[in-house]
Amino acid sequence: TDKDSAPEDVLALKKVNGVRREEGSIRPYTFVISGKGVVFPFAANSDEDMEAWLRAIGKGIVNATTTEWDETSDRIAESQE
Repeated sequence: TDKDSAPEDVLALKKVNGVRREEGSIRPYTFVISGKGVVFPFAANSDEDMEAWLRAIGKGIVNATTTEWDETSDRIAESQE
């Protein structure tokens, strides 16, 4: 339903340490986002959805924590290929 898919809160990815599958959970397709002393559990609707969330969140964490220098060096490396 629309109520089920409406966000309840927002996580700042700059404050997140990682995202991973949660093995052994009673709910299928469970993954967790961890930060400083906190763990946020989530459950996807399918393995495919969970993998998509893991990739998107992982990429978001990298983008949120990448410095301007890193982005510039990446662009330089790409232009030299």
